[in-house]
Amino acid sequence: MPVKGFVGQNLFHESISDHQYALEPVKAKEKLAVYQENMEKLRRDLRNAKDRERRQKKTVSSLLEDLKKNKMLTEELEQKLDFYSDLPVELFKHDHAFTPAQREFALTLHLHGPKAYTYLRETMKIPLPHPHTLLKWMQTVDAKPGLNTSLLDMLQRQKNETLLGHWKMPIAFYFISSLKPETQRILLLHALEALHERGIKVVCITMDGHISNINMCTMLGCQLKLNQPLKTHFVHPSSGENVFVIMDPCHLLKLARNMLQAYSSIVSPAGTIKWKYISQLNDVQEHEGLHAANKITRKHIDFEGQKMKVSVAAQTLSRSVAMALRMLMEAGHPQFEECSSTIEFLQVSICDRFCYQHQLLHHDDTRAT
Repeated sequence: MPVKGFVGQNLFHESISDHQYALEPVKAKEKLAVYQENMEKLRRDLRNAKDRERRQKKTVSSLLEDLKKNKMLTEELEQKLDFYSDLPVELFKHDHAFTPAQREFALTLHLHGPKAYTYLRETMKIPLPHPHTLLKWMQTVDAKPGLNTSLLDMLQRQKNETLLGHWKMPIAFYFISSLKPETQRILLLHALEALHERGIKVVCITMDGHISNINMCTMLGCQLKLNQPLKTHFVHPSSGENVFVIMDPCHLLKLARNMLQAYSSIVSPAGTIKWKYISQLNDVQEHEGLHAANKITRKHIDFEGQKMKVSVAAQTLSRSVAMALRMLMEAGHPQFEECSSTIEFLQVSICDRFCYQHQLLHHDDTRAT
């Protein structure tokens, strides 16, 4: 029996060594690790392929929807970017391949929504340009004095779109120490011609009430001076259509307030308009600790530190102040017995009319101004 057991052991040893497919445990683990690594690589490749396919189907419009869901897109920014909604996302690859529209989209998004830009680039892995690339683009923008052709060309590309919202775009600048009305007229006509060449229709021009601007308008064919028939338009140098002139209501409102305060009184056909009644209204309200449904406070009387704020001027020359003065006059308050001319001046409702005109100008955003 012991001999048989010994022979059996030799046979068992030979049966294992005779088969080459038998693996030792260490080698088996090594091969399994290699297979698992290859499998993981294939899975990554599959995921990347699917991501590329999704990106190829993605447009800027779908990106905007993602940003809205994550509350990273304001209504104003959405309006600015809506023009680029059909741009394919996959085309954002290399610097030399970016079209002007892609550059404008990237610059606009990064300028007005840096958090949204970072989210798309780093979290969503959208191949947007690196911020350093954007900086390089900005450094190469033509910013020489004169008409800015880059911005004019961008307006031309967007001319068929409705530009909603409040926006400004400087199309030219000049270094000057002084400017004659005739030179100003020539520069304005050049700007109108450049815009017309790009299919952009200008219907009105807004400016402050400086005497040089008024003289320029006179040279263009307008008539804005007193005691003469009013003419608020001139002929476009290229299209022959009328271009209207509007003095900036906000600037005129501040000028009217400043003039009344500086001169203390102004003579009108109805009588004398006096600043002191507005000042006295504030004194009465401070003494009584009550406001007669108006906004007048000390800052409206001593406005030197807030001279540029339109709201302060608008709240001063307003219908609510006129109603407060009328109430005190009719109540027989001795300080307001002769303020009827001032009330009439305020009841012209400078603020309300200017605000109404401002709303009208911004209600129809289908034409350039």
